[in-house]
Amino acid sequence: MIIIKVLILVDHPAQIHLYRNMIKQMEGRGHKVKIAACVKEVMLDLLDSYGLDYGVLFNNEGGPLYKKAVVAALGEVQMLRLTAGFRPDIFFSATSEIVAPAKLVFRKPHIGITDTEHASLSNAFAYPATDVILTPSSFKNDLGAKQVRFEGCKELAYLHPNHFKPDPTVLDELGLSKNDNIFMLRFAAFNAGHDVRSQKFGAKYVPELIRRLEKHGEIIISSEVPLSHSLQKYQRNLSPARYLDLMAYSSLYVGEGSSSANEAGILGVPSLHFERLSDGSKTYGATAICGIMAELQARYGLIYSFHEEEKLLAKLDEIMADLGKAKRDWMAKRERFLKDKIDVTSFMAWFLENYPASLAEVRQNPARQHSFK
Repeated sequence: MIIIKVLILVDHPAQIHLYRNMIKQMEGRGHKVKIAACVKEVMLDLLDSYGLDYGVLFNNEGGPLYKKAVVAALGEVQMLRLTAGFRPDIFFSATSEIVAPAKLVFRKPHIGITDTEHASLSNAFAYPATDVILTPSSFKNDLGAKQVRFEGCKELAYLHPNHFKPDPTVLDELGLSKNDNIFMLRFAAFNAGHDVRSQKFGAKYVPELIRRLEKHGEIIISSEVPLSHSLQKYQRNLSPARYLDLMAYSSLYVGEGSSSANEAGILGVPSLHFERLSDGSKTYGATAICGIMAELQARYGLIYSFHEEEKLLAKLDEIMADLGKAKRDWMAKRERFLKDKIDVTSFMAWFLENYPASLAEVRQNPARQHSFK
């Protein structure tokens, strides 16, 4: 086996979960892996918690698009410096344009992975400097000759049973038990480049959402934005690395975060997602443009995504009418989903370790990916 060096660009905390099991596998086989971090939210806490080797490029906390462009340009310079020091054999990213200059200067392949069809601006910059683009089979867009579809999704890289077993001590940490109904709510900032058309859950509906849930269990809110005084009591001091452990023991997820909604559904937790998108003439929901969410809803019934608050609340009432049955139904749907999908972590590790032979193999025999179960 040839030992390789991989430089991974990370520009969102969720991507740490995407890569961390793959990094562990590859390092266990002797490969060298380093992360180039565009710092956002709890990213450094997660990197340190998992003991990952990283270098910081810049702070990625959002702002106007022109500001993001300036910061990204500075990040490209830092990426060149980090590349010069590490000397990778291959780049890996969520199709980030920040890799482009380093890829061109050092003439190394860049493998991208994406599930975000509507990130049109960053995609336009990133795709030309990406050699292969891995996408879920549910991805709505045809990206041409560079695209390789896999039977899975990003969330399976860290939630597949081969890699994730929830730690029950998270309940002790919060004074809860497995018998408690835990309702997780999440409010998103919607400040990513592809969030420019997104609208939040209407503030006037939040008290009604709380009222419907509070009498049935424990509400825990995770928020990217400051909360009103009346909602702050639902926040808990929880390490970001423990978020998924808690979610696995939850009875329901309601929130604006699409990744969290997908995670909940894949864990077998009833999941209600809200996001209202607008093109100026009409409003619509995330499933119209997001293939993995559309598949999780239409094919598996693991999430329900809404862009009208009243319809979300009506679905919530339907679930709460027999929460026990809903939880059992979701676990059965989860098993069907897992039976159809692959171990995404093992597939990614194999693809990088054996590139470009892996690309030729999967082109010739797409079913090769199903050996990773």
